[in-house]
Amino acid sequence: MPRVDTWRSEVSSILNALESLESIDFLCRQDIENLFRLKKRAALRLLAKLQTRRCKGEMRVSRARLIDWLNKIKVDVDAENQRAKTLLSKLRQQKIEDDFLRRRFRDMFGSQPLDSHLLERVKSATVERLPPSIQLSSGKITVLSPDGNPSRMVEYLFELALAIQNDWDQFSRAVATSPDTFGNLAVDPIDEFLNQLEVQRHKD
Repeated sequence: MPRVDTWRSEVSSILNALESLESIDFLCRQDIENLFRLKKRAALRLLAKLQTRRCKGEMRVSRARLIDWLNKIKVDVDAENQRAKTLLSKLRQQKIEDDFLRRRFRDMFGSQPLDSHLLERVKSATVERLPPSIQLSSGKITVLSPDGNPSRMVEYLFELALAIQNDWDQFSRAVATSPDTFGNLAVDPIDEFLNQLEVQRHKD
């Protein structure tokens, strides 16, 4: 496995300490060990990544060169930290949403627990994605449970409720007995235009 540079998480502190060493132009291996809190071999590996010069038989790196290199590392570290914060924020928001759905399910159906697989499925429920056991037709909603399992029917009802919430227009069209029963649904201008053309064609 590739070695992990554990000091990367401390790059800002290392930079601050390095910038304060204004009286030092070059750093040797021991300086690197102390600054990065590394052992001898790890310090030598780090020096090997940099443009070094030999002085009195040992490798040294200029302070300016090391600062420049660490600043580039810091850009990457800051980007990684920001990605991690964004991911953590999304995970927290997802947990809030999941907990809300679980509470809503419990409020609607008592102590019946919400299955994790069902939770994943219903979060983005739409009329088009409803399972075959839920059938919508003009003036009718049918929920089928071949095995007569009450818990399964409760899950279907909950999924239907979320699909209605997420996809009200499509649900209304699926169950409406006539266009007049759509209520306050907005008419798509393109659909209206095509309908008018169709009416005009029949008149001609």
